[in-house]
Amino acid sequence: MPLWLAGVLVVIIAAVLVILVVFARRKVKKAWTVAAIAVSCVVLLAVLTYIALAFIFLDAARNQPSVEITAVIVSGTNNNNKPLRHICNLTLL
Repeated sequence: MPLWLAGVLVVIIAAVLVILVVFARRKVKKAWTVAAIAVSCVVLLAVLTYIALAFIFLDAARNQPSVEITAVIVSGTNNNNKPLRHICNLTLL
């Protein structure tokens, strides 16, 4: 789900909660209204958690530490039949 859609859902769910709370004060039978408020709160919490995790992961992706890789390359042998080794250090930014 795109982040902008999650923001739109937060606004819509918050508006639904306000409307349900107003109806809960006026209605005589409140069982369905209270159940709808509880479900709306759970959905709102899930969407807010999604937004928070999206910001955490986006920040982690932007601020990755540099990685250093060491590679050993074997190329041929010397006079004593021992392998020639070259060590390369690479830094990825």
